[in-house]
Amino acid sequence: MYYLMNLVTYFLLSAVALSITSLSLLTALRTQHYLMFCLKGLILCLVGLEVIREGLYLLNLKPMFLRKKLRRQNEGRLLVIMTLVVPFTYFLSSSLSINPVLASGLVGLLASLLVKKYEVAIYCASFAGMASALGFESISLFVLAGLITGLIYIFSQEVFAGFGGKLGAMAFFSTLVLALVNQSFKVTYLEVEVVFQFEIVVYFILGAFLTHVIRLVTGQSSVFCSSALGIIAGGSLPFLYPNQGVFLAAAVFSGTFIGMTAPNRFEKYRYFILAGCMGSLIYLYSQPYFNGLGGKLGAIAFISGLAVNSGRKSYHYLRSFLDDK
Repeated sequence: MYYLMNLVTYFLLSAVALSITSLSLLTALRTQHYLMFCLKGLILCLVGLEVIREGLYLLNLKPMFLRKKLRRQNEGRLLVIMTLVVPFTYFLSSSLSINPVLASGLVGLLASLLVKKYEVAIYCASFAGMASALGFESISLFVLAGLITGLIYIFSQEVFAGFGGKLGAMAFFSTLVLALVNQSFKVTYLEVEVVFQFEIVVYFILGAFLTHVIRLVTGQSSVFCSSALGIIAGGSLPFLYPNQGVFLAAAVFSGTFIGMTAPNRFEKYRYFILAGCMGSLIYLYSQPYFNGLGGKLGAIAFISGLAVNSGRKSYHYLRSFLDDK
C-alpha cells in the first residue's frame, strides 16, 4: 500500500512539474520570444527525462518496499500539525496585512527554532497557506489544503528525494485541487504582459546561492536558511521597490528553495547558479498561470532542479560515451 501511494505522489509531482513547464513554454511562443521558446523546449525535455529516471528508480525500489516496512512515526500528529499550519499562515498574512513571502518565512523560522523535529513539514504546509483568498471562500478550504498537503508529504518521502522545491510542489497541487473543486480555477489566470526582467534573474540566483552558502557556513538547516532569507526579502524589498518589491521578494524566496537542494543532487556552486537562471525564466513566463495558488514558487524551484540535475547526468553520460569511443 505504501509503495502504491509513493507511485501516486510520483505521478502527482511529475504532473505539476511538466504542466508548469509546458505552460511556460506556451507563453514564450505566444509572446513570440522564440529564443526563450527554444530554451524552454530544452528545459521541458530535461525535466521529462528526469521524471522518467525517477520513475525507473522507484521501480527498482519496489523489492525494498516489499521486504521492509517503511512506515514513518507520528504520522497522525504530523497530519494534524500540517492541517493547522496552512490556515494559520494565511491568517498571519491576512490579519497582519503582510505579504505571503514574509508570512511563510516567519512560520518556517519559528518552526526551525522551536519545533525542529517538524520544521520541514511545517514549512511545507506554510506554502499552501501562501494561497490568496482569490477563489477560496472559507477557512475550511485552507484546512482541507493542509490535509491534502500532509497526505502527499507523508507518502512521498522516497519520491524525488533531495530536490529543493519539492515541498512547494506538494502545496501547489493541494491548492490547485481546491481551486478546481471550488470552481475558481479560471480566476487564477491573469492577462499580464510578460517582459524579460534582468532583476528577476539576479534576485533568483541570489536566493539560491545565498541559501546554499549560508547553510554550508553556519551549519544551520535548509529551512532556517531559506525562511530567514524569505523574511529579509519579504520585509525589505517591498519598501525598496514600491512598484515590484513583492514580485522581487517572491523571486528571492523561490530561489531559496533551489538552495535547499541536497548535496547529492547538486555538489557544486555552479549548479545552484544555473538552476537559479532556469528558475527565473520559468518564473517570468509562468506569470499568467496559477496566480493565487500556494506553492507555485516552490514548484518552479523544483522544476529547475529537475532540469539541471537531468542536464548534469546527461552531460556526464555523453562525455563518458564519447571517451569510450
